Formats: sequence, C-alpha cells, structure tokens
Amino acid sequence: VFVMQPQELFAKLHAAEHGQQQQQQQPAQQPGAQGNTNTHTTNQQQLQVRIDQLGLALAVLTTFVRLLELKLIEMEGATGTGPFENDVHRLEQADLAAAAALARESLSTTPSSAVTISSAAGPQSEAGQMPDWLQSCILYRAGQKSLAREYLTAARHELQETLSELQACIEAAGQL
Repeated sequence: VFVMQPQELFAKLHAAEHGQQQQQQQPAQQPGAQGNTNTHTTNQQQLQVRIDQLGLALAVLTTFVRLLELKLIEMEGATGTGPFENDVHRLEQADLAAAAALARESLSTTPSSAVTISSAAGPQSEAGQMPDWLQSCILYRAGQKSLAREYLTAARHELQETLSELQACIEAAGQL
C-alpha cells in the first residue's frame, strides 16, 4: 500500500535515479486550480517515460539472468564438470590426502622416494594425492561456478527490485 501521492513517488524515483537528494515538495495544487491539467499531463508523460525505461531494464535483466542460468547449467550439467559442491568435496579430499601423506612421511624414519605419476595411475598418484595441475583445474572451475552463482543471485535480486519499481510506477500511472 502506497501512502505517497503519484507525483511524490515519481519525484523520489527521479531523484534516486539521478543521485540527487529529494527536496521538499510544495503542497499539491487543488483540483480546481489553474495549471492542474498541465501538471497532470506532464507528470503522466514523465511517468510513462520512466515505465518505458524500467521495461527495457527489465528485459535486459531477464536476458542476463537467463544467460547466467544457461552458463551455470553448462558448467554444472552433464557436459560440464559437475556441481560446485562436488568440486569442493574433491578439493577437501585432496587436502585430507595431502595431510595424511605428510603425517606418514613425518612418522616414517626412512626417507621416502618421490612419487611420480604414470599414465596408468590416472588423476591420483599412488599415495592418493591429487596432482597439482588437476587440483588447480578443479579450483579454477569451482571459482568460475562460484562467481556465476554470485552474479546470478545479484542479477535476480536486481530483477526483483526493477520489477517492484515498475509495478509501483504502473500503479502510480493508474492513479493519475
């Protein structure tokens, strides 16, 4: 429920858009006062321009959200490397394996020889440690997924705010 008059709402929206502080408005003119028709028409035109701007912004934001959703599905889907949570889990397992290997080495009295990765060993070495290159790849991909999720959250929030502002403007235009 809006308590402001449509003219006040438009003035506040306009001031917020241009980064200016809202100045005190003069009392609204009486319905029978001279110039009321001109003020009404001007406010209605300005409100219509703002509705058009918000409509375009809504279209752009909706497209941006959809593109981010598609990119996230591409990265986490069947053609991608799996969900972000799986990447985090694999990195945690690699950290645990590295810590266990260090603990074994420190407890061992005999020096251990360096473990090399053979082509048959696959993505993990004999000691259960993940190669640095693979760990870096997973870390990079997890970072991409995290950023995409954060941008998607921010874009959805901005989309909701734009939609709310557009609805308020449409309601204000209906009251003029």
